[in-house]
Order: sequence, then structure tokens, then C-alpha cells
Amino acid sequence: MRLVLIALSTLFATSAAAQVADSAQAARGHVRAAAASLRDGDSAAAVSHLERAVAAWPEQGAYRLRLANLAARTGRGPLALTALDTLVRQGSGWSDLDAVATLLVADPGYQTLAGRMRQATGPMRRSAVLAALPDTMLHPEGVAWDGARERWLVSSIRQRRVVAVERGGAVRPFLAPGQDGLDAVFGMAVDSSRGLLWVASSAVPQQEGYAAADSGRAGLFAFDLGTGELRGRVGLPPVAGGHLLGDLTIAPDGSVFASDSRYPAVYRARGLSGIAEVVVERDPLFRSLQGLALSGDGQWLYLADWSHGLLRVDLSTRRVMSVPLTVAGTTLGLDGLLRLDARRLIGIQNGIAPPRVVLLTLDRTGERIIGVEPLDRHLPLAMEPTLGVLAAGSLVYVANSPWASYDDDGRPLAGAAWPRPTLLRLPLSTQ
Repeated sequence: MRLVLIALSTLFATSAAAQVADSAQAARGHVRAAAASLRDGDSAAAVSHLERAVAAWPEQGAYRLRLANLAARTGRGPLALTALDTLVRQGSGWSDLDAVATLLVADPGYQTLAGRMRQATGPMRRSAVLAALPDTMLHPEGVAWDGARERWLVSSIRQRRVVAVERGGAVRPFLAPGQDGLDAVFGMAVDSSRGLLWVASSAVPQQEGYAAADSGRAGLFAFDLGTGELRGRVGLPPVAGGHLLGDLTIAPDGSVFASDSRYPAVYRARGLSGIAEVVVERDPLFRSLQGLALSGDGQWLYLADWSHGLLRVDLSTRRVMSVPLTVAGTTLGLDGLLRLDARRLIGIQNGIAPPRVVLLTLDRTGERIIGVEPLDRHLPLAMEPTLGVLAAGSLVYVANSPWASYDDDGRPLAGAAWPRPTLLRLPLSTQ
């Protein structure tokens, strides 16, 4: 009987995951159909397709805003207001350039919603600047805390290196550009008990010296925290199209979990050499994997999927499940993900407008989200927050990674703003 129950549980979980993935795929199909209907001049069919897209994937605020704008353009004011109301409750907004802002401006209902939107998406500056680094072309992505030496380690996408920010604010080199074969440095984590800095490195067009032949190259590197010397390098299984490792987390036993957003897959490195083990690959729920966080008991690995929201992997069975919300909100657009305690996760959400740091509260089983609370919207400074680290009761995170300052081929845009790379510190309650 136990085996039967386990089999049924696996079947239901797999079925549920497939349904979530199918819903997202169906929604994308309706969005494409809406665009085709508009090209054919059939706005009614386009509206219908967008309504079905929103029904299939309620968390996707971008599709809801498209529906609101098209409804406003085609004289369907009440439908537009209903879509905007849900958008506000999810914590997203719209701009003065959107059709709803111009076409519904005289509607009292719209004015009420616009006021709520400004309150729900306005600046919430609970963090403070920890450090502003002088090199505007550093292009930071990840940050780690070296408690033994009281310094922050900041990764560089463009310059393929890591710098150290000391307590007094001085910035010093830690890993040299391209050291030991480094490509762009994404997520990092300190293993203090073993004296290691682990980094996820991947070749991307935005890095200096990139060539087309570099595409798909990625790996995990372990460096000595004291000397910066290479202590280990872990490769990935060869796959068509290659890899893009974006983030990692360290288990208590020293093994490293990493997410691959290109293939996509989750890997585990159990040592300092060899090829990483595949934990899960190409699951229907995987589309754009980002941050990772282990549950306190090590049973589950929580995953941020930028396109599909918060997921969890049962590490004993390797089943992937979505983590649904029981309250208004969204987990789409999550990049960084950290475990605060047994029932709370910190997410850095840069895929919604505006970006924010959010607290996700889980139910007692860890299977559902029962609370979504914005903690920080340090606007306009934190317009592209990425990854962070928990240290001394605070979240320290990269505020302004300049991904928008490149063209489609990864070249710096002419006249683009390159702000000073900034770390923000957000005090967190442990209650």
C-alpha cells in the first residue's frame, strides 16, 4: 500500500507541474494569437485571446497590462479597470505612456486605481547605501560576505573578476580579470567553514573579450578566501547549446547547488573537481532558473524561475513542484532567492514593475505561499537589483546591475548611463 501511495503521490505531483507549465504555454499561445488578430484588424478576437491568456496564467502581470491597454483602446473601460485592479493587488503598475493612462484619465474609477497604484509601487526606501563602487564599468551581479575578514565580495559580469569592499569602503582586487579561466562572474557564496569562495561563471556577450565560440561555456570555481588561489573547478555535462550558470547555494555538507538558465537544469557539485551531478534537467516547469535556497531540513531546494515563479524540488525524489500563492501577489520575475528562516524566503524581484525586495511567507508544510510583503523599493536607485546575501541581520544586495546598458549583441550602448555600482543594506526582522 505504501508503494501505491508513493506512486500516486508522484503521479499527482507530476500532473500538477505539467498543468502549471501547460497553462503558461497556453497563455503564451493566446498572446501570440492576439497579436495575429490585431494584424488582421480583429480587435474583438484579440481581446478575447488576451482574456484567455490572463485566465490561463493569472500571475503574469505583463499579459494583464496588455489586456488593460487593448481594452482601453477599444472602448472596453470596465474590462480595463478590472485588469488594472488585479495588477495593483499583485504589486505591479503601469506608466504614463500606457494607453490606460491617457484614454481612461477622465474616469473616476481609473483615478482611484491610479492613486492605489502609486501607493503600491512608489518608493519604499527602507535600505541604505552600504557602498558605491568607483568603477562604473564593473557591472556587478552577485555579492558575498567574508565574515572572517569583514569584507564584501562583489562579482563582475563585464570584467570577469571579483573585487573586495572592505569595512571602511576601500575597494581592492580579489580575483583578477579572467583569472584561472573565469568568464563573467554571476552568483557567489562563501563556505566559511572550508575557507572557500564558490562562484558561478558563464561566458556571455556582455563580458570583455567575448567571442562567439565562447557561447555556452560555464563552470563552478572554488577559490581560497585568504589567498584567492584556485582550489577547485567543477565542469558541467556537455549538452547541445551549452550552459549559463547564474546562481548557486551551499549545503551544510559543503556540496554546491547551481542553476542553469540556458539548458535549463539544476546541478550539484559534491567535491572540488570533476563533473557536476544533474539533479533535475529540462523539467516542464523550468524556463529561466535563477536563485536557489535550501530548506532548513535539507529536504527541498526552492528555485526562483524568472518566468514561472517560485518552484521547489524534493531532493529525495527529484520531483519539481510549483509553490502556489494563497494570497494576492506574484512570484514571477524573481532573481535572487535566500532563506531567512524555516518559513520565510527573501526574494529580489526585478521582473516586475517596479523592482523590489519581497518577503515570502510559507505555510507550515512549506508547500504554499501565504504571505507576500514588499520590504524595499529603493527607487529610483535600485532599478535593476539582482543578487544578495544575508549577513548580520541584514540583506545586502546589488542595486543597479546595468543589463539595460547593452545592445542586443552585448555591446555597450552609445550614450548609455553607467551608474556607480551600488550595494544596499536592508535591516531584517528575525521575528
